[in-house]
Amino acid sequence: MNSHILAAVFAAVFMGTIGAISVYAGVSAETVTFYRLFIGAALMAAFLLLTGQRAKVFTWPGFKVLVTGAFLACFMPCAPCSATPRLS
Repeated sequence: MNSHILAAVFAAVFMGTIGAISVYAGVSAETVTFYRLFIGAALMAAFLLLTGQRAKVFTWPGFKVLVTGAFLACFMPCAPCSATPRLS
């Protein structure tokens, strides 16, 4: 199996555990997602700095990356509101 496909499968499985971890820890899924992404970004920055790729850490992302990030940032708070049935 291609290593990229295997990495994508592992990423999907680990991202699927956000709900279970949030229930077990007693925090919201948004909190778990924030800390996962924050720790991942810190580890990626540390890796790039340690391997001498400092310029990549401070490179401004392209427009498409910013738009995708905005969609992802809006999805987490907005999706539960529209998917939760009203009981009143």
